Amino acid sequence: MFASFLNAILDCWGKQECGALFGLNKTSYSVWMSKRVSETELRDVFGRRLKEARKACRMTQEALAEAIAMSIDMVGRLERGTAQPSFETIARLCTALKVDAAFLFGGENPDQADTLNAQTRRLIDRVRLLRADDVGRVDKAIDLIVR
Repeated sequence: MFASFLNAILDCWGKQECGALFGLNKTSYSVWMSKRVSETELRDVFGRRLKEARKACRMTQEALAEAIAMSIDMVGRLERGTAQPSFETIARLCTALKVDAAFLFGGENPDQADTLNAQTRRLIDRVRLLRADDVGRVDKAIDLIVR
């Protein structure tokens, strides 16, 4: 039902501003418009992202349930994709987990991007302090990880 609602809004407005309403940037809006998702797919993505965000905050289902005034069973059902949240629940989840709604629906989380940029800058600063031969070893280690 929620996927149908979002798809209907996109059909009616047919504008990129609609994507902005749901936190979609230009790229994710284009992807959304090119591939409509089923309600089942949307629930699955939402559930995976919810669990990922909860674990990133080092919260148990019980702690999240308490933070959003919901039962542990309902949090579990949301994570498994067997229940669909209300807009109010989505807002409470985003507040408790410090993520954008777009992230829960498969988009990027701007806060995470800032963190990654900060981590990247920190790594670059640390690599600059290394001797040339150590930089070579770090480069080889990164190659092994990336493959």
